[in-house]
Amino acid sequence: MNFKVEIKNIGKLADSELRIGRFTVFAGPNNTGKSFVSKLLYSLFDAMNANPAETYMDHLVSPAENALVMMQPWVRDGSIQARLIGAMLPEFYRLKDITRGASIDELDQMIPKLISQTEKMQEMTASISGSFESEDEQKGSSSLVDKPPPFQERSWKTVALENMKRSLAELQKTLNQANAKKFIVAGMQYKIRGNLIQNFQVTKISDLRGDGNTSSKVSVEDFGSFEFSNGEIRFDTYISGIKQLQRYSRIFL
Repeated sequence: MNFKVEIKNIGKLADSELRIGRFTVFAGPNNTGKSFVSKLLYSLFDAMNANPAETYMDHLVSPAENALVMMQPWVRDGSIQARLIGAMLPEFYRLKDITRGASIDELDQMIPKLISQTEKMQEMTASISGSFESEDEQKGSSSLVDKPPPFQERSWKTVALENMKRSLAELQKTLNQANAKKFIVAGMQYKIRGNLIQNFQVTKISDLRGDGNTSSKVSVEDFGSFEFSNGEIRFDTYISGIKQLQRYSRIFL
């Protein structure tokens, strides 16, 4: 496959146009932008060639998953809370597995499965919450000789639990409003932003603009255009082009 790429207002490069193929070698003197262009193109094509739904789901699920992990150190081994938390951890993997390896054409059919799995996890979270409340009631009615758990333990458990409840509620709301196109666009935006920040070691996308007052843009023929403006990424992309690209192996620059 061959790709015509136009680059405007990125870094110190002048506006340029180039063609790349399955294997492309950039040759020339030092300080001519070879490394810069390679990083830029890899950042974009890696995102286009990835599974956008998987990327987006990992992003959506991570706050709730992190909250559950944060809760673990504050529950006693062998307690009912420990068993409930241990049972819930695999449910996060099952949720992410629904989109892992899915094709673009399968996404709309998968959204109801994602919603159903999220509802199951919310029910399990309610059970964890109930076990905490039951434990507090038992300790409140116990003998004064029994010391309650340290405030820090109760506080961190509560914070982590509330974070997980809120994150799962936000996840369900997002899924109820989602469709395949939203998954693809959001997943690619998140992936491209992460790639650019990591590959160029910048704190924000706008740092890549040559002229800070003008947006930067990369256009890939038959696939779409990507515009970086005010720290955000906007793009018009052709789903058919992304599907075609994903039928091929990755492009190595």
